[in-house]
Amino acid sequence: MPTNNIDNFAQETWHILNSPQSSLPQGHTNESDSISNLCSNYLDLIKVFNNHNNPKVIYLHKQLPEDVNYLASLDFSPEHLLKNFTTRIGLVTHDTREFQNRAISTGYVYALCPITGEILRSNQSIPINPSVVFYRFVGAKVFYLVTGNMGAGYSKDALYFPEDELVIRKDTHRYGFRPSHVIVLKAILVSHYQAFLDYFSDSRPKKIAILIGHPNFAHHIWNELSALYRLKEKNALNKIEQIFVMRETLGAITDIFPELPTKKVKYLNDNLSLDEETLSILENTQPIHPQIIAEIIKNNYTFVNVGDTFILHGLTQRLYRVAKQEANLETAQIIAQAKQECFPIIWISIRTQDRTWINQIQGLISIINALADNFPKLGIVFDGFTLSSDSSTENSRYKPTPDFLAMIAQEKAVVAEIVNNINPKLSVFNIIGGSMFEANLWAHAVDLYLCHFGTLQHKIGWLALKPGLVHCNARVSANKNSQFRSYGVREFGIPPKFLNPDDVETISISISGDDLRTNIDNYDIDWRIIYNQMIAIIAQVEKERNWQGKVLNYLKFAQKYLLNKFAKMPYIKRYKFLRL
Repeated sequence: MPTNNIDNFAQETWHILNSPQSSLPQGHTNESDSISNLCSNYLDLIKVFNNHNNPKVIYLHKQLPEDVNYLASLDFSPEHLLKNFTTRIGLVTHDTREFQNRAISTGYVYALCPITGEILRSNQSIPINPSVVFYRFVGAKVFYLVTGNMGAGYSKDALYFPEDELVIRKDTHRYGFRPSHVIVLKAILVSHYQAFLDYFSDSRPKKIAILIGHPNFAHHIWNELSALYRLKEKNALNKIEQIFVMRETLGAITDIFPELPTKKVKYLNDNLSLDEETLSILENTQPIHPQIIAEIIKNNYTFVNVGDTFILHGLTQRLYRVAKQEANLETAQIIAQAKQECFPIIWISIRTQDRTWINQIQGLISIINALADNFPKLGIVFDGFTLSSDSSTENSRYKPTPDFLAMIAQEKAVVAEIVNNINPKLSVFNIIGGSMFEANLWAHAVDLYLCHFGTLQHKIGWLALKPGLVHCNARVSANKNSQFRSYGVREFGIPPKFLNPDDVETISISISGDDLRTNIDNYDIDWRIIYNQMIAIIAQVEKERNWQGKVLNYLKFAQKYLLNKFAKMPYIKRYKFLRL
């Protein structure tokens, strides 16, 4: 079949799907039917639509004069456009993710027509990858509201106008919407055009489906499990018809949330086999699993990505309970003995890739030996790469990749060299390559930590409430937002100490073009600076171990708890409370 015919068919069908009154073209010929069969796999259509993908992108907070004139030529109101990002349509609330709760409650997402200002609602959703969903609206024009950016809790991220090949974004943050997302949208809809025409025209209420299972445990707890816990607190879990699960890095979803019936959980394989050209087009982002597209069409689902950016203490208690149930008995016995025989027990992270202390081996040897001179019952827990709960046993759904196994071997080699050069009488526990269950138990057992910045710190700083010191390059050390993330996204989080940027020597490294991170440089530091900081933290821990310290610590915890509950009160209730 000639490539031009396939291309023309795809473009024509895409145009029909985005007409306010969509209908299939009449009188399909045998040739067009043959072409539609060739286009039945959306992954094959990605290359077709890539040849025509060049949407114009306008940022509302950074408009050029020509952008202003262009929007005016389309009769778009800048005020209506901006309200789609900053205002909860028809509601008075400051919660930027309230639309998720509303969608689960009502079955609809709301938006303003950028031309008329009319309040529109949509239950027509097309997920194009695990983090990005397009909602189709019909106003003066057909347009799509795009939600994405998992780190922001899947906030409203962009507006896409297919007739004009125009994307509107509020600002220029690196994460979230990418032009390649439009390619996937087109490929999905055209590959199932008849089914989606029926889906778009079906006026029946749609059932709610969600997708969770990020392979990174930190995003899983911070952005996904925290959102499910929020729904649990609002008694809204029962309104979800289907939960698609890709990964379970911290335990089975139905163990963490026993309120969820097992029949509502459906497991997916998160791996799709893609060739290099397709991966390049998609900027190395994984597209949605075809099974989800089929389920949406078949079962008339509205797909909602629920996200959050704050981890409540009740959620971490559930994760700890699951970890105690799932960890082997030997681990629990070793931990119990260590707590009896050792003080202080220090959690120390090992990292061998980017954003690491280049002299960590010799530095840690010096620090541990110096601490051992002052604390003969010192215990050390070495942490590094941890296997997720669904890849840590022989019967797990996922097996560790060769890259992960190589990383574990490298980190264990580092620990071996350190252990060979420290006091042999010290109690050393190496949990690198262990499970997240094991890591969770140890995180609650140690007294303090010394960690690299990032997920290695989040493993203990988010799962447990422990003091510690974070080492990192000067850029991260000077960034208040980065420091806040180490504790501020966790209820009752304990702020760790950070190194003074002036004490850190940053050593630049190169990164690949598709890596969006900007903080991965390596660094070096005098080990004595870290040692002195650790001594100060241990002194504070010792002070809180006596009964006066325990009472004071409890009062501080109670104060945080009450202040947090007060902050969550509606304004009127707070006002009445203060008037008492």
